[in-house]
Amino acid sequence: MDLTEGFCGLVAWAAGISTALATGMSTVIALWWRRTDKRRADFLVFGMKASWRSKDAYSSHDSPPTVISQVANVGDGAASRLVVTGIGCCVKIEAVQSNVEGLIPWREQFALVPLSAPGWKARMVIYCEPDSWDNAYVVMAWTESPTWRGYRSRRTQWMRLDSIAPLPRYGNYESNHHKMLFVQHEEPPKPVLPEALKAEVPLPRSGRLSLLARLRMDRQLRRGLPPPDVDGQDVES
Repeated sequence: MDLTEGFCGLVAWAAGISTALATGMSTVIALWWRRTDKRRADFLVFGMKASWRSKDAYSSHDSPPTVISQVANVGDGAASRLVVTGIGCCVKIEAVQSNVEGLIPWREQFALVPLSAPGWKARMVIYCEPDSWDNAYVVMAWTESPTWRGYRSRRTQWMRLDSIAPLPRYGNYESNHHKMLFVQHEEPPKPVLPEALKAEVPLPRSGRLSLLARLRMDRQLRRGLPPPDVDGQDVES
């Protein structure tokens, strides 16, 4: 009788352990699948046109190194409170607006986009010093669903400026036998950007962000705080 009771107890104990393991495994798989199958925003820059124009017969001043492009949310999820920050460059997000009659369009600049739904797009203009071009970044920071989680739902996407567009040559187009040919000129002395277009977050004196500096900066951007001072950070190897 005691042997039978012991055997039944062992079977019941094994069944309980198996049930607990199966329940725990199914819960883990369900949570993993929910996170994997979550809708997410993803930003794409396209239609890039880079230029760095010198003075000509039609303009009395130089145009700074500039990239004019389009940026779009090509993901399947929305991005709330989207902020675009230039690291070593200056980034402007613009959208075409019009009056009630739709007759007088103009471009309006946004420091913050309240909601970027899938398919949203806008004009993005980037200004950068030539010496910083190859080490500058454009950082998209936004809040994904659920938004009530605050900074824990903040996400970032880093894009190198030189991967968006290479540094354009300094010069202008000139007419030559009824053809417009680009003529490269000697670069002007640095810096070339006016004060209003200086980098939002300057690069350190080394000229490049170390991995530690980038991680610290990413954390601050996720929390919606000003990026930390990176001056004096080590050069990235």
